[in-house]
Amino acid sequence: VVIEKLPPLPPKPRDIIIERWVPYESMHKRKVIVQRAEEAKGLPPPKNVIIIYEPIQPRVVRQFERLGIRPEDPNKYS
Repeated sequence: VVIEKLPPLPPKPRDIIIERWVPYESMHKRKVIVQRAEEAKGLPPPKNVIIIYEPIQPRVVRQFERLGIRPEDPNKYS
């Protein structure tokens, strides 16, 4: 038996609401097409595999260098 665990899913994004004003017009009779769906296919038998991924443990290395300060002439920039 292989066991793996997936990390938790990220939070769902916020809903996007689009509002559009459409002028009132006479409603036309629309053509309706009815098409039957195919029969449902059978699912294969499940395997004895559980996949679990855990979140990684990051290693943070903070390093900075002091490069010093030099006076500069602002007129030389242009």
